[in-house]
Amino acid sequence: MLILNCVYLCGTIKTNKIKIKMTIQEIITDEQINTAWGNASFGKDVSKRDVVANALLKYASEYGTGYTIEQICRELGLITKQCKLNTLGKQYLYEAYRNGLSV
Repeated sequence: MLILNCVYLCGTIKTNKIKIKMTIQEIITDEQINTAWGNASFGKDVSKRDVVANALLKYASEYGTGYTIEQICRELGLITKQCKLNTLGKQYLYEAYRNGLSV
């Protein structure tokens, strides 16, 4: 409750080196995505961030993905060895799909 009140009053705070409110570009930078991506291709009209967000949604729903996107998510530090979302992955997924809404 104290953290929520502080977030409301202060805007953004840091706890354990993870900021509470972050954009997806702050969570994972474009440089990090490009480095992890390498020469992978998921089609012309698909953004890398959309592919990552969709993969994380599948992991959160306990669906599987392909090997390449699994390795990308792992290299970005978004999932565990068991393909479960870690804290960073949960934060990225939430920010990717919340559309500015927080209820």
